Amino acid sequence: MWIDAGIVVLQALDELFPLIEKTGYSVFPDYRLLEEEASEDACFGCGLEPSFRKGKTTFAGGFIGFNKRNDLISTFLKNALELALIEKT
Repeated sequence: MWIDAGIVVLQALDELFPLIEKTGYSVFPDYRLLEEEASEDACFGCGLEPSFRKGKTTFAGGFIGFNKRNDLISTFLKNALELALIEKT
């Protein structure tokens, strides 16, 4: 579980961990448009056309959890790291 320094936790998060164990992840939308959050260069770095961003919302990267023992999530995280290493900003 990643909880950014700007987030205030007001109650126990105990119920969140079984969810992450079961589904492999927990993310929360922040309802900002991907066009505002990802540059055109970021799209090209990921092998996508900038039009891919249109109408899509993002998730709050400051509060996110992954079960790294989950095969699908482990593969996803590996791919995300590889993209981050080449992505233009």
